[in-house]
Amino acid sequence: MMNAMEQKRLQLVISDIGDVYIVWHGVIERICETYGLPKKEFTDWYLRDFATMLYEGILPVDEFWKTVENTYHVHVQGDPFTTFFDGKSIVGMERLFKNLKKHGVRIVSASNTYASNWDVCLRNAGMSVFAAHYPSHILHLSKPSPSYYQFIMEHENASPQACLFIDDREENIEGAEAVGIPSYRYVYTEDKDTSLLGAYIHRTYGIDGITF
Repeated sequence: MMNAMEQKRLQLVISDIGDVYIVWHGVIERICETYGLPKKEFTDWYLRDFATMLYEGILPVDEFWKTVENTYHVHVQGDPFTTFFDGKSIVGMERLFKNLKKHGVRIVSASNTYASNWDVCLRNAGMSVFAAHYPSHILHLSKPSPSYYQFIMEHENASPQACLFIDDREENIEGAEAVGIPSYRYVYTEDKDTSLLGAYIHRTYGIDGITF
């Protein structure tokens, strides 16, 4: 176990939003059930061919759903990514972040998102724990591009070693670690109360007072 001299200093937490701070789990499943879409095929197709353009503000969301209609021969109403997303905070994560703030840790969001989906987050979740937001569609940069992480560190005047990046997707973790940012992969279904993440932060940074 690390002693006080060995423990790292934590200045900045850079946190993903979907399934890290706000529950996203089940959205794609509900979309596929509603429209009769093959879940794995649809998910892989979306992530491979469209996600980055959508996140970086290049592809309008209505054009994406028109492509879905033409490809899968279904009629889509509105924007299902928003319709099936209620934007509620993960209670354990909100509590953990509030405790980190009490210990002087700055917390910022780093989300691959787009305008209407981001609006749901701002409207429905308790986002006051974040000192700043770095949504991809505003920056026209997205994870896991190194430029995305570098942009945040430059604007936050933080070194990689003083940061902790939290995300649920392995490729985003790898992108952050490629530019030297220590990272933690949070899996909502395995740690809904964030006790495992809280224990990791306590063990690694020696921050007391984290409640579960």
